[in-house]
Amino acid sequence: MSKQTDLINIPDAITVSGSNVGIGETVPLGKLHVKTADSGATVDVGADELVIEGSGNAGMSILSGASNTGSIYFGDSGTNWDGYIAYSQNSRSMTFGTAAGGGSMTLDSSGSVTMPNQPAFSVRPAGAQNNIAVNAQVQIIWGTETFDVGGNFASNVFTAPVSGKYQFNVVVGVENLDSAAIYAETVLITSNTSIYTTIDPDFGQDTAFWSFTTPVLCDMDAGDTAYVAIVQGGGAAQMDVRIYSHFNGYLVA
Repeated sequence: MSKQTDLINIPDAITVSGSNVGIGETVPLGKLHVKTADSGATVDVGADELVIEGSGNAGMSILSGASNTGSIYFGDSGTNWDGYIAYSQNSRSMTFGTAAGGGSMTLDSSGSVTMPNQPAFSVRPAGAQNNIAVNAQVQIIWGTETFDVGGNFASNVFTAPVSGKYQFNVVVGVENLDSAAIYAETVLITSNTSIYTTIDPDFGQDTAFWSFTTPVLCDMDAGDTAYVAIVQGGGAAQMDVRIYSHFNGYLVA
């Protein structure tokens, strides 16, 4: 009986070394090593089950039907498609999914990227907020949600679901601002900082209409909050917040 060796050479093509197989490679760097030419690179042990190597361009092809999908799935003991990358030949779009859910991000045939689950919100007042108190920080009441992706806006406050950079846009329209006031301002208050937009309303007469506009990019940690307040220093409590005001924001990165 012949003794089996750890190294089996099959001429011109395949080498079996222990439990590794090389195609075009006599010392395979992974379970299956397909090589057309030497790249001079090594392989990381965290991804060495399949190694594809060439000295120039190197790659693999997934070929599917003209109206079907080619996919790469990432699974574990809980689910066989916890994450995935799928290319639809029918729509010519690439979808990336996570957490065994629907598409988290799609790159369509025109090159446009959509992220339907990206945190975003837009709110406005349900009615006017009249006779704002003087010398006090008064929170703006946002009674109507236009949209709230992820459900992160509640009780006039946005709570960041994940850490990142958030773009906020605030427009607070007011009327009947007393010209005798020392100042008037809106404040975007986040867990990390406060952003003030301030005017001196001494225009010689009461200001019939004014809009405070604050576009700003903020750094937020998961669980940080953001809300909007308005302040009038001095003068009469006659300023009203108009219904066309709005507050919106979204996760940038």
